[in-house]
Amino acid sequence: MSRDRKPVHFEDSECKSIIYESADAYMLISYHGVGQFADGKKMDIWIVDTLIELSKTAASIKDTILGIKDRATEYFKRSCGSFPHSFVLTGWLFTPNPRPIIMIISNYERFLDNKISRSPIAESEFTESWIRLRKDTTHGCGMYCGGLFDKVQEKDWSTLKRIAQAKGAKPEDIIAFIVKTIRGAADRSKYIGKNCMSCFSTAREITASCSYHPNESSALSYAPHYFSTKGIAIRNVETWTGSGLPPWRKC
Repeated sequence: MSRDRKPVHFEDSECKSIIYESADAYMLISYHGVGQFADGKKMDIWIVDTLIELSKTAASIKDTILGIKDRATEYFKRSCGSFPHSFVLTGWLFTPNPRPIIMIISNYERFLDNKISRSPIAESEFTESWIRLRKDTTHGCGMYCGGLFDKVQEKDWSTLKRIAQAKGAKPEDIIAFIVKTIRGAADRSKYIGKNCMSCFSTAREITASCSYHPNESSALSYAPHYFSTKGIAIRNVETWTGSGLPPWRKC
């Protein structure tokens, strides 16, 4: 988003997702739409800073969602106007019983009867909606693709569903195909980045796995930001596995 509020495509290698933990939820927060505001602030940093500010009064995932919704409505009106944007939350709700969930906070799309509905124009306010996945389904799966979803081919959706629902399905196999699918979609649109593939998987026992899949081999990788209502916030985690000193060391 440029200073004159026009969309500008940019891509970097950083991980833009946030792991969120509270007493009643364990989720990954990501987004699509606006990556950087006209004032230069990146969306992922805005999310982390907003979570920190909300933690003064919001201890539950419900309070957090309402806070993000209200602050996004206010900030977008001030910074970039009516531009389509969605925050995407995936993971587990723990109350009253552990249950997987996909949730969006958006100004142009929402879940209706477990199906996505999209408005051709962005609205002035953000709203929240969700899909509650059945935890008693042995090999079920829920899928959501936002942004330029039409660039994903139908055959890829079918293959992904088959891999995810197979008996003994492994997260790494699902992730590998998702990465391949998104890079294929990037070949059909200049607005989809090939470089950053940050993947996250979790179980209801709060065991999480994060993996980073750059388009080109690199000794530098990025982990998601982390926020906990217990009073912990971590931003911009970089990992260096190459020889010599990492690039941020100047001495």
